[in-house]
Amino acid sequence: MRSQIEELSRQIEEKEQQLRSYENQLDELRTQLQQREEKLQRLEADLAEYQKLLEQLETERQEWRQNAMNLSEQVQKQEQQLQGQQAELDHLRAQLRRRIEDLAQADTNTIVLARSERDFYREEAKSFILEILSRAADQVHKGSRVQHILQDLIQNNHANEGKSYRQRLREDINHLFRDYRKWCDNSYEAELHKLGFEVASEKNYVVIRFHGDNRYQVSLAKTPSDQRAGYEIAQNIRNKIFGLTEPT
Repeated sequence: MRSQIEELSRQIEEKEQQLRSYENQLDELRTQLQQREEKLQRLEADLAEYQKLLEQLETERQEWRQNAMNLSEQVQKQEQQLQGQQAELDHLRAQLRRRIEDLAQADTNTIVLARSERDFYREEAKSFILEILSRAADQVHKGSRVQHILQDLIQNNHANEGKSYRQRLREDINHLFRDYRKWCDNSYEAELHKLGFEVASEKNYVVIRFHGDNRYQVSLAKTPSDQRAGYEIAQNIRNKIFGLTEPT
């Protein structure tokens, strides 16, 4: 009987040891679980911080993109203003150069005519005036005093650059509209810009203005019905910007 009690005591002690061992293991597992939960919380906090940082970076990226677009628009506007200022500067330089040339050739027989119209190209007004004087010299009485004065003015004044430019402009206009059948933005508009015309496209017609001046504008149909439309358009343009009935 005593041996049985001892055996039961031993078994109970073993069970208690096992129970304490299980409790120790359970405590260790609880500790590990707590550590992992704390680590998970830190990771979740880091993830939230990273997400916030990512959102800030995306906001900054959009702001930089918008700033870049605004800067690009400002650059384009500055370039346009610079082109306008450069054109004005070139015009002033041309005026100064002509003034210097006029002063260099000035003498007691110089005739100075004041005008407010600016030249659209070099020697424009001078070439027109000399052309008109040349035509007038052929229409007055031969051998008359007025013919001699006109001929003297023509011989002592030259505007070859303006005359040659006007001739090239006339030829380019004739060539451009020689076979005109239908308006094409990519070809006609580009060529007209090269010749100094501004182009305004409407639904069924186009308005072109020589150097943007409303006084020298011509309208043309986009799809003319007349086969001679190109010739008539070229003639209307020549009449508007030259005003001379016959080519020189």
